Amino acid sequence: MTPLKKWATVNLIFGVISISISFGILIFVIIIYSAEIDVMKKSILAIYVALVAFMSLINLIVFVASFILSANIAKADTIIGETFLRCPLCFGSNIIFDVKPFRLKGKVLCRDCHAQWEFHLDPFSKSLTRLSIIDYGIALRAEEKSLVPSTDNPEQWHKWAKERFRQRQQISQTAHAPQGQAIFCRFCGHRNPLDAKFCSACGKELQA
Repeated sequence: MTPLKKWATVNLIFGVISISISFGILIFVIIIYSAEIDVMKKSILAIYVALVAFMSLINLIVFVASFILSANIAKADTIIGETFLRCPLCFGSNIIFDVKPFRLKGKVLCRDCHAQWEFHLDPFSKSLTRLSIIDYGIALRAEEKSLVPSTDNPEQWHKWAKERFRQRQQISQTAHAPQGQAIFCRFCGHRNPLDAKFCSACGKELQA
């Protein structure tokens, strides 16, 4: 869970409180209005009822908007959280989320390889609109950077990271390659001959 999850919860609670207070006041005014009072007081009270009803409608709109914003922020939290379960570049677990409440921009930092990403939220819908890498860190060599997406699309980053994690998991589960087959690079997943010492794609040392 990233700090965005707390922001989503705050939006949802604010909406529930606003609509609850509004309906409570409306019911209270209706009870008083139905009591036996003179016509003059009832006419004045009717104005209050109309005002409260209008406020209730506004609060209902606020509640619906808060619910939508909360859902969008929660979705952004899911995408960012799953994309950075580990660093997609070095697979390190020392990930820092620099997210401030109610701000539309945040950063993700890997303290292991010093790679950095920046993400943006839409100012109105609070949906995740951009996710881009701003520093490749020290995990990759120059020729390996071509393997990293150059897109700002959060969904594509999410998909790419999940595929990287899947490949990493498969490689880690195979400590030794079967006789007569191949050995796969633990960094880029490239297939290499069984007797190879270095990956022919990225140049990293292969581990038997």
